[in-house]
Amino acid sequence: MSDLDYIPERDNDYDENETDDTFEEYVDKLDKDELMAHQDKVFKKLINEGGLRTENIIEIQYLMELIRYCPEKYKDKQIPIAKCLELIINLANQFLYIYDKQVSKNKD
Repeated sequence: MSDLDYIPERDNDYDENETDDTFEEYVDKLDKDELMAHQDKVFKKLINEGGLRTENIIEIQYLMELIRYCPEKYKDKQIPIAKCLELIINLANQFLYIYDKQVSKNKD
């Protein structure tokens, strides 16, 4: 097997018997105000750091490397996947921009 054929194994911590209901039950137990405060904190941190940028988010760097060094049989999909990732990042940054404007407007 060559390096190009290597597909990383997924995390084995996932229990196949676990259902999405477990996650929903977990979310239902959370205090909604606390959850919203945490969400605001995460959004504000992203905004202060300039949004989603490839140089400061390791997961995006990993995705870019996976796209760049994909196996030969997926080379024809390489450019569309890269453009899709770029679109997702741009949309996320646009969302953060709109969120920041909305928060600023509500404070005034």
